[in-house]
Amino acid sequence: MTTRIEKGQNAVILGGTFNPIHNGHIHAAREVMARLSPDIIVFMPSGIPPHKRVENDRELRLHRFEMTKLAVMDEPRFFVSDIELKNEGVSYTIDTLGTFVNLYEPKSLSLILGTDMFLSFEKWKSYDKIFDICNLIVLPRFKGGTAELFDKLRADFYDRRDRITIIDADVIEISSTQIRNTVRDGGSIDAFVPKRVAEYICENGLYR
Repeated sequence: MTTRIEKGQNAVILGGTFNPIHNGHIHAAREVMARLSPDIIVFMPSGIPPHKRVENDRELRLHRFEMTKLAVMDEPRFFVSDIELKNEGVSYTIDTLGTFVNLYEPKSLSLILGTDMFLSFEKWKSYDKIFDICNLIVLPRFKGGTAELFDKLRADFYDRRDRITIIDADVIEISSTQIRNTVRDGGSIDAFVPKRVAEYICENGLYR
């Protein structure tokens, strides 16, 4: 993991609750890095997202942040940001992006979205203004699953097509809910998360 973000970089943000971060998240970031070669990919653990219930617990926020750092510590062009975790209110993407731009003045900025997020993107706060700040990188939910993404682009975002990149990437289908349930049931999560993350979850008694 890189220790800092330099100003003037081509940056990509991957947001998520990361509760916990898993191999699917890491794989998605590696796919984007391999295909588009940005200077840096910034993992952004969410604070209180408007679309998803996350426990507003300071200790859990710290755990999610620490697990994300552990997961990417061997990746020289990955960085973990606590911008949203510092926000005590609901974190809207438009505001997070504005904060990031003010802090780091990136040469270019892109945001990674999964299928479900892209299909509901027009429901986001000030979604039209997000295009003025950054590009979108959209990954399908499964290999070869880009048809519905291109349909959505043509139907709703055709005038913004130059700001949207759809990548037919290989996808590792894992969910954080699945991992939490496996831990609760006493199963092994070694196949789902980086080794350091599995050890951290065990050592801190998370999701029991």
